[in-house]
Amino acid sequence: MITVTFATETGNAEDLAEEAGKFLTEKGMDNRVIDIARLESGDLGEIETLVAIVSTWGDGEPPTDAEDFFFELRDRETMNLSHLKYAVLALGDTCYDLFCQFGKDLDAELERHGAECMLDRVDCDVDYEDSFDAWIGEVADRLGRSLAPV
Repeated sequence: MITVTFATETGNAEDLAEEAGKFLTEKGMDNRVIDIARLESGDLGEIETLVAIVSTWGDGEPPTDAEDFFFELRDRETMNLSHLKYAVLALGDTCYDLFCQFGKDLDAELERHGAECMLDRVDCDVDYEDSFDAWIGEVADRLGRSLAPV
């Protein structure tokens, strides 16, 4: 099962996560959409595929509801996530110095713990629709290839 998660302050990442879930379902891929605030870093041990759509808040921080999850992940010395494949879409605003910083930080922490990035993180400015469409299409293509019978 694919876990589509989101971290949002204004709702944009949640809306995109819902769209991603519907798109993956249309492609025949079993998935669930869940707020990252409902996860603990230890839950990543049970997830095989993570599709994360996250926004940055304030001065490069995670959205308020995502802080506990992220700080717990960041503060763990070791965690074996070698079984986990992931993709990150980061939402931000280029008017800020720390553009898409939470997405960058989440990507780095997942990698630090041994997770495998399926494709390069995409950092989106305020006009993110085209970037999202291309990204979720690529995610679905990669997942379709990895889930196809050999």
